Amino acid sequence: MFTGSGCLAISLAKEYPNSFVVATDISKRAIEIAKTNAKKLSCNNQINFKNCNLINEILDYDIITANPPYLS
Repeated sequence: MFTGSGCLAISLAKEYPNSFVVATDISKRAIEIAKTNAKKLSCNNQINFKNCNLINEILDYDIITANPPYLS
């Protein structure tokens, strides 16, 4: 994910409590904000936040979601 504030990753973690989510962003600040939000919502143990470019990090995932409104 291009995690931003973490809303999609957090929503998925809350909706699917037995899931494990990987949330990525190239912005270190976005990752810190997302981590804070996940901790506040008690799902930080389900989410692995990675500061990276998702395109270079795609491995083997069941689902990839994104909501990148800033891309052309």
